[in-house]
Amino acid sequence: MIHKYYEGTPQIINLSTEIGRLLGVVDATHLRKPQTELRKKNKIKTIRASLGIEGNTLSEDQITAIMDNKRVIGPSKDIKEVENAIQAYDNLSNFDALSKESYLEADGNGRMGRLWQTVILMKANPVFEYLPIEQEIKKSQEEYYNVLSQCDKEGLSTKFVEYLLGKIKLSLAELVDTQREHFSLRGRRSPHWRGGGLRQPDHRTGL
Repeated sequence: MIHKYYEGTPQIINLSTEIGRLLGVVDATHLRKPQTELRKKNKIKTIRASLGIEGNTLSEDQITAIMDNKRVIGPSKDIKEVENAIQAYDNLSNFDALSKESYLEADGNGRMGRLWQTVILMKANPVFEYLPIEQEIKKSQEEYYNVLSQCDKEGLSTKFVEYLLGKIKLSLAELVDTQREHFSLRGRRSPHWRGGGLRQPDHRTGL
């Protein structure tokens, strides 16, 4: 007998369809590997949210400083957790070969689960390596734990699949919107921008 882990629902189908559409936009606009600065910001958001879910108190600014090898004042336990997380996320592509011990220190089961989630998703599309899904989970932390509790009682992961697909959709939509804003700002700085839009360059001068 095949064990059933979740049931298909209209919500799962609709969310999967919308995620597929957003991934199409990501691929069409070459967002599979965002710009270096955006990748760094998203990694910091991911680490802050994933560790914050289990009580780490360090801010995004402090995590940025640790990533830049600067001294940070804070609980030594929290600093060590961030250092371990940075190492883990820096080696996602080689995660199968990583030692899990450092990342599992204290409240590590949830963290390890979210890290494996990233590894699995990035095999489907490289953009998931840089997508801060954990930030959306942190924003709805109470709902996150309620859904996990409900799944434990029901013996099925259906509600969690629906919940996580919703967060993936939100994260992808935010990435696409951020990139659109970036291109819009670049366009306004362009010498071809005039008022409400881009003006056509003069064919004689190229300006």
